[in-house]
Amino acid sequence: FDQRHLDDINFDVRFATFQTITSYIKEMQTVDVNYLIPVMHNCFYNMELGDMSLSDNASMCLMSIIKKLAALNVTEKEYREIIHRSLLEKLRKGLKS
Repeated sequence: FDQRHLDDINFDVRFATFQTITSYIKEMQTVDVNYLIPVMHNCFYNMELGDMSLSDNASMCLMSIIKKLAALNVTEKEYREIIHRSLLEKLRKGLKS
């Protein structure tokens, strides 16, 4: 039991949700910033929990987002919002700590 959480982490639900999210991202035809930004922040959070399996799923989800962005024609505004303001900012903060 982790005192930072009210309840134990339900790993089955999180794994199933990561699979659903990753499948949805792979099928995206257009970039949905309002969907991807919260998903990315959730991935960052799960990576910080310290559980290796959740961290792996979160990493795979982030990689699917990056691959999808590379495959789609994203606008510069979308690129800045998703990559610069979310991914790179979190990476910079992680490298500083």
